[in-house]
Amino acid sequence: MEKHYSEELVYTECEDGVILAGLVIRPTAVPAKPLALVCILGFSINFYHPSFIPIGRQLARYGYTVLFGNHRGHDLGANLWRWREDRSSMTRTRGGGIWEIFAESQLDIAAWIDTTPGLGFEGIVLLGHSYGAKKVVYYQVQRQDPRLAGLVVASSGVGTRFLDPKLAAQAQELVAQERGQELLPWGSFTFFSGVMSAQTYLAVAPDLHGMQKPEAEIAKIRCPMLVCCGTNEGEEDEAESRDVILNHELIHRKATGAQSVELVLFEGANHGYDCYEREVAAALADWMDRLG
Repeated sequence: MEKHYSEELVYTECEDGVILAGLVIRPTAVPAKPLALVCILGFSINFYHPSFIPIGRQLARYGYTVLFGNHRGHDLGANLWRWREDRSSMTRTRGGGIWEIFAESQLDIAAWIDTTPGLGFEGIVLLGHSYGAKKVVYYQVQRQDPRLAGLVVASSGVGTRFLDPKLAAQAQELVAQERGQELLPWGSFTFFSGVMSAQTYLAVAPDLHGMQKPEAEIAKIRCPMLVCCGTNEGEEDEAESRDVILNHELIHRKATGAQSVELVLFEGANHGYDCYEREVAAALADWMDRLG
């Protein structure tokens, strides 16, 4: 059977010189639509993660081009490459999820959005999944990028992560000693694979959704929004699944400044939307079709 899509490896260079890789999936069986979907995935997830590439391939059936872009927090640990000033060779620094700084995520997103017009598209929809959902909200709150035709918040955790006082004190001491890249004790966390650096622990994502305060940063977003999640995100934990749904209903209510905001629940889908690629692609395509 002839494929209905093509795939191309692409690179972008961030404002601070970090070079990131990504994948562009284009439709080949139907004409390409004018909007491109730029996807920023979650903590430690890379652009070729097997849960998400099938969604991009399904979107190609609807005529949509999808770009999955790495962020500097891809994988747990990674080399981040930059050109030397004379561009004669490259240097590397430590990156990956356990060393990333949340506020730097806007540099990665800006680079991918800057790259998209060169691929033949002016209209851009930005999607963030899981920890990436917080990143895309933070990006648009900070930059108010007029190039975005829409923003998708997919399976976001909405609560602010509270710091353990003992661990925070240990992390602060390491940072003060210019040892912020050192790891906190193994097994200190039940999330993020059980380990992270001192600097990453302290660089928490802000409360963008107004969980701990009446006002919400997400209310500053003006472009149309789609908020979505699975109804089985907790898988065996039904209470967690209910909490996720309630959290996304909260995001839907708090996004008061958006031109429009829609909430979609994928019945039965887990956090990675495994085996629900067709349903997710159909919902995304339908919403983007209506953006005009």
